[in-house]
Amino acid sequence: MVRPLSASALSGLRQFAATLAMLAISACASTGGIPTTPVAADGGINHIGESAAGNYLAGREAALDQDTQTAAAYFAKALAADPNNTEILERAFLLDVASGDVARAAGLAKRVNSSDSATRIARLILSVDAMKHHDYAEALKQISSTDTGDPSDVVWATVKAWADAGLGKIDDGLALMRTNNAREALGAFGLYHEALILEYAHRNAEAERAYAGALKESEGQSVRVLEAFGRFLEREGKTADAIKLYDTYLQVVPGHPVITAALARATRGGKPDALVPTPADGAAEALYGLSVVLASEHAIDLPIVYNQLALYLRPGLEPANALLGDLYEQQENWAQAIAAFQRIPDRSPVAQLAAVSIARDLARVDKTDDAIALLKKWIGRGASDADTYVTLGDLYRTQEKWDLAADAYDKALKATAPDDPAAWQIIYAKGISLERAGKWDQAEPLLQQALKLQPDQPQVLNYLGYSWIDRGENLKQALSLIDRAVAQRPDDGYVVDSLGWAYYRLGDYQSAVRYLEKAVELKADDPTINDHLGDAYWRIGRRLEARFQWSHALAFKPDDEEAKELKQKLQEGLTDTTASKAPPRSGS
Repeated sequence: MVRPLSASALSGLRQFAATLAMLAISACASTGGIPTTPVAADGGINHIGESAAGNYLAGREAALDQDTQTAAAYFAKALAADPNNTEILERAFLLDVASGDVARAAGLAKRVNSSDSATRIARLILSVDAMKHHDYAEALKQISSTDTGDPSDVVWATVKAWADAGLGKIDDGLALMRTNNAREALGAFGLYHEALILEYAHRNAEAERAYAGALKESEGQSVRVLEAFGRFLEREGKTADAIKLYDTYLQVVPGHPVITAALARATRGGKPDALVPTPADGAAEALYGLSVVLASEHAIDLPIVYNQLALYLRPGLEPANALLGDLYEQQENWAQAIAAFQRIPDRSPVAQLAAVSIARDLARVDKTDDAIALLKKWIGRGASDADTYVTLGDLYRTQEKWDLAADAYDKALKATAPDDPAAWQIIYAKGISLERAGKWDQAEPLLQQALKLQPDQPQVLNYLGYSWIDRGENLKQALSLIDRAVAQRPDDGYVVDSLGWAYYRLGDYQSAVRYLEKAVELKADDPTINDHLGDAYWRIGRRLEARFQWSHALAFKPDDEEAKELKQKLQEGLTDTTASKAPPRSGS
C-alpha cells in the first residue's frame, strides 16, 4: 500500500515488532540463560536429544544463521529437557512463531509471563489463535488484557476491530479506527479495513464510500485495495465501474497479472467472492498488510513474523505466501523460499511468476535441470512468458549453453513490448550469449542497440568496450566506453579490471598495472583479476610478483581452463599463447 500509516503509527509498529524479533532471534546470540542441565563430555553435540544445553546452543546457532525452523526444533527439545527454564520458554515460543508453527506457539504463550514485553506478544498470539478458531470473545479478552487505547497501535486496533465484527459489534469495532487521531495515524490502511468490515456487515453504501476513500488515500496504487474495491463493485452489479477501475490501473501498470485476471473476470460478467469473507480472514489481511509496510522499509525478520501469523489465520492467502518467499530469498534461505512459493496454487494469477522464482531458487541449490524443466512446463500459459523466457535464458547461460540462452532471450523479446523499459536488459543478455557462442557479427549490433537504449549503463559500456579491445577494433572508442563505466563504478573491481585489461591489450602495461592493482584491492579473491595483474607485472619485468599473483589466482579456485593456463604460466612464464583470455565481465 502507498502511505498506509502515519509516522507515529509506523514508529509504534516498528517498536512492537522489533521487540518481538529481538526476543525471538537476536537475543539468542547472548549466552545468558543457558540451561544448567549437565552436558555430555563431547559438548552435547552427539547427544542433542539428551541435553538441554546442547539443544539450546544448537538452536542459538541455527537462529543466528536465520534457519528458524531448525532453531525452533532445537529449542523445543531444550524446553522438553528443561521445562521450567523461562529463557528457553520465551525463545521456543517466539521461534515457533517465526518458523510458522503458530499453533505450538499458542500453547506455549499461556505459560509466558516473565516479562511485560514477552507477555504482550503472547497476548497477541493468543488473540490470533482465538480468531483462528472463531472464538471472538476470547480474542477480545486477550486484547483487553493489554494497553490498546492508542490508535497508532495498529496491530491491536485492527485485530480488535475484526474480533468485534465477529461478535456483530460493528460500530464498537470501528469506533477507535474512526476517531480523528486514528484517521490520521492509520490513513489508507484504516479506511481499507473499515471498508472490509462494513462490507462484511452488508452496510454496502458505507463500504463503498470507505473503499473510495482508501483508494484515494493510496493514490490508486495499492493493488490490494483496488482488487477488493473492484470485487465489491462487481458483486454490487456495478461491473462497468469495476472494469473502468481495472482499465485505469492497467494503463499505468500494463499486464499486472492480478488486475488483468480481474478485468477478464469482470468482462465475462462473473460474480467474485468477497476478498475478505470472515473476521479471521480480516485479521489475516491486517497482519499481512503490516508485513508489507515493514518489508517496504527493507526489514526481513519482522515482516516474516507478521506474515506467519497471517498465514496461520488464512493459509491460502496468496500474496502473503509470495511475500514470504521474497523475504526468505533476501535471507538466502532458498529451501523455505521454494516452499512458500510452492503454496501458491497453479490457478492463481501469480502462479507463473511464483514458478519463475522457484526456478531461480532451484538453480541456487544446484538443481538447474529441475528449474529448466519447471519453466518449460509454464511456457505459453500466460502474460508472464517474457519473465519465464528471461529466466530460462539466464539458466542456460549458467550452463554455458549459449545458443539455447540466445534463443530463449529472443523469445523473451518477442513477448516484450518494444517500449518496455526492461527491453534493453534482454537485448544485452542476448548479445552476451551470442558473443560467447562465437557469433560476434550477430552480437555486436545487439550490444550497440542496448547501449543506444541505455547510453550510460556501465555493464553495457564495459562489455562492448572490452569486446572491441579484445578484438583489436574501435580501440579509441572502446577505451572511452570503459572509462565511462569506471567513472560510474569506481569501486567495482570487475569494471576497473576491464579498464586495466584494456590498457594491457593496447600495450600500455604501466597503466594496466595501475588499474589492475586497484582492481585487486577492490576484489582481492577473484582469480581472473589476480591473473590479469600477474600478466601485467610480467610484461614490465616484475616477474617474482607476477608468479605471486598467479599463485594467488590458482588458490582462488578458477575454472579448469583458467587453472590449466595458470599452471603453465607458473612453470614457463608468460608467452603470447598463455596470456589470459577471460571474457569481459561487469559487477552487479
